[in-house]
Amino acid sequence: MSDDLPYGFVYLSCACPTIVQNIKYATNDNFTGTIVPGYEASVAILTKEAVEALNQIQQELEAKDLGLLVWDAYRPTKAVDYFLSWEKVPDNQDIKVKYYPDYKKAELFKIGFIAPGHSSHSRGSTVDLTIIDKNTNVALDMGTDFDFFGKKSYTSSVEVSKQAMRNRIFLKNIMEKYGFIGIPQEWWHFTLKTEPFPDKYFNFTVR
Repeated sequence: MSDDLPYGFVYLSCACPTIVQNIKYATNDNFTGTIVPGYEASVAILTKEAVEALNQIQQELEAKDLGLLVWDAYRPTKAVDYFLSWEKVPDNQDIKVKYYPDYKKAELFKIGFIAPGHSSHSRGSTVDLTIIDKNTNVALDMGTDFDFFGKKSYTSSVEVSKQAMRNRIFLKNIMEKYGFIGIPQEWWHFTLKTEPFPDKYFNFTVR
């Protein structure tokens, strides 16, 4: 299956089948309200190095009856281009209330919630994820949903419950332990520090 991918990339399910996947941009359940161009299948693709690190994290979490849930991994540049064009689409009020109630679309790019050009996801070693209870498949309380564009999503936000703050710190610490680094605006977003393609952006379709 991974033979169909560019050199250095693998399907996460092949290397670590116990990691749960819910690839949001391959569905209508995301901030655009549509399946995003470049996503033809709900599968996570990453560089081998990122997958190896995630596998180690998964093993440590499973010893605690926990596990990872991945929402997005490699993202084609055509998807990033679509996000830019989405800025010009009139607001769907239900989607705005759910994902960006406090901002105008243009502000999402200026603040950094959406990459205004290249995205680290297109380099293949960035992942959006959370932690779930393996017994129930229910995600730990992190204070916001994935892709909520607001200050409550800042990793260090004090606008969420103490339990959510502890869960975010737990996620951040275990990701950093295995070589990932996050960003201030999104508690779910992590990039492998030693990513193999730090200056290359890919555009092959997720299928």
